This record gives sequence, structure tokens and C-alpha cells, in this order.
Amino acid sequence: MLSSLSTPLFGNLWLRLSIFPKPLIAAVNGSGHWCSGPTTLALVDCVVVSDSAYFSTPFSSLGLSVECCSTYTFPQIMGQSMAAQMLYFNHKMSATEALQSGLVSRVIPSAEFDDYIENWIFAERIGIVNTCYPQSMRASKQLVRSAAIR
Repeated sequence: MLSSLSTPLFGNLWLRLSIFPKPLIAAVNGSGHWCSGPTTLALVDCVVVSDSAYFSTPFSSLGLSVECCSTYTFPQIMGQSMAAQMLYFNHKMSATEALQSGLVSRVIPSAEFDDYIENWIFAERIGIVNTCYPQSMRASKQLVRSAAIR
């Protein structure tokens, strides 16, 4: 299974996520490990998590080197020191730490999480689907990503 992470399928997935023109939102209510966790979240535009969420990258405890794009994205997002803790030392990052390090945008209490996500995205008068223009979001994402690359 782990050897399948280096196949063109997964490489293409991360490339496609990194250049996807529409805003990408992740909602995490639980644990995130490996590619389904912090590695992929680093490529998402907005990450909302419950206060019970946590993230880990247990590569060195399994005798593996880090994968995907985390060697680039983690230091860019959370700084060299926290990236080292995550990638070298199997640090289990809490939701609060993820917020402080810039990996996530918002932490919501677990009991309110589902309702918050539903309302934030779909509510009739306040949900982003009904209040944000798609072309504006695309143009803004392009500008933000271009500035990040410079």
C-alpha cells in the first residue's frame, strides 16, 4: 500500500490540487494522518477543523522518508521548526497548534461542527455559496497563489 503513494496517480493528485483554480475547502472532524491529513491540507485554501481534530505524519516511526509535497509546503506554512517536529519527530499536532501554525483557518467546538459547516457554506443569506461570486473567488485565488510563488 505505501509503495502506491509514489505512483503517478498520487503525484497527479497533488499537482492537480496545487493548481486547481477554484477555492478548496476542507472540513476535518477527527484525526488526519499521512496523505489524507496534513499533507493534503497544506494544499487546500481554507481548512476548518473541530477542536477534537489532530494531525500526524508518522514517517520516521515507520522507517520511511517523508512523501508528497510536505517538505515544501510545511516549512512555508508553519516554519522550519514546526515542520521539523511534524516530519522528523512524529509530533501529534492538536487543532489549536494547527491553528497557531497556520495549517488550519478556524477551530470549531465539536458539538457545533456539523451545523457550523452547513451554515457557513450553504445557509440562504450568509452561506458562501450564496454570497460569494465564483469568478471573484477564482481571481482572488489566482492572485494570492501568484503572490505566494513570488
